[in-house]
Amino acid sequence: MLSIFLFLAQVAFSAPAPRFGPIDYGSRVAQAIDTLQATWYNRSSGIWDNLWWNSANCLTTIAKYHSTNPSSTSLTDILNPIYETSFKGGLAVAQPDMGKQPGSWLNSLYDDEGWWALAWIQVYDVTGNEDYLSAAQDIFTDMHNGLNRTSCGGLVWARNTNLLSSIENSLYLDLAAKLAVRVPNHPTYLPAALTQYHWLTEQTPLLPSTNLVPDGLNPSDCTASIPRILTYNQGALLGALLSLHHAHPENSTTYLSRALALANATISHPELTPAGILTEDCDPVCDTTAAQFKGIFLRHLAALHRVDPADDLRAFIRRNADSVWTRARGDGNKLGSAWAGPFRDAQLSAMCSGLDALVAAEMVGRE
Repeated sequence: MLSIFLFLAQVAFSAPAPRFGPIDYGSRVAQAIDTLQATWYNRSSGIWDNLWWNSANCLTTIAKYHSTNPSSTSLTDILNPIYETSFKGGLAVAQPDMGKQPGSWLNSLYDDEGWWALAWIQVYDVTGNEDYLSAAQDIFTDMHNGLNRTSCGGLVWARNTNLLSSIENSLYLDLAAKLAVRVPNHPTYLPAALTQYHWLTEQTPLLPSTNLVPDGLNPSDCTASIPRILTYNQGALLGALLSLHHAHPENSTTYLSRALALANATISHPELTPAGILTEDCDPVCDTTAAQFKGIFLRHLAALHRVDPADDLRAFIRRNADSVWTRARGDGNKLGSAWAGPFRDAQLSAMCSGLDALVAAEMVGRE
């Protein structure tokens, strides 16, 4: 069988050249996906490197790229089998250490569930297959039933715990708002999104005036628990605000304004973006969790640019994608966790995060 690279490269090279320079980001994306699939994809389970929530993000990124080429027959023929394999194989994967049972997308961690729900919505958007949308709806129901288990309200990080993190609450908001758009007039989705937004912005310090999202709350007094600022918390809430902008037009200007403020606070932060390149405090070698973070932010930054184009956002996206390819790339087009370089590691989460950066640049380059 011909490699994914050959098919994707053909699609990329036949696309119109980006207006903002000669770099062919589509070709870079094609090469990176080929490396991702050849190195880390399990063709029976449909999971990458046996990593659960990371695989949901890999799937989201691939489907996001597909959304930039919706009319490409070649791309659809390649990626639809990946979606089907991941869907069927993922349901059969058991991960007892996370409470994962075969036949379900649910596990003991609500943020994991949120990542998978958002992945299947992205896949639904490019395939129209209702099975993927139903999976996202089933996950939402489980997350919704986990609300308000502490006096602080909101969604706890995991079952049988009182820990409250930013990430699962942002993902829940994003999911509710996305479902409200795709299942209009549903009695639960938009009210749930609006309630969650009110809780986040009016009843917690999770979206402060600095627009720097704390990592969680103290369940004892509902104050910010961890001051550490992480790029994926910034990105997840940015994505949720954009989804609410689409779901609730009556107040869309407010949501978009908050999303833009959050984005600007991130790209101008001296510790998050020294020299204009996204950086985690664990770089140059991050673990399998933190190595995933930066791509999530850039994914949603590209989505913001598509809604409200701005030269500074486009320049930031392209600068980071260029740095990934020129400074953080190793043999065989493997992408490392330190986007500013040097390349020191080859792991699945860093690869998918870097791929997110390339897809983001390809998306804004098409405008």
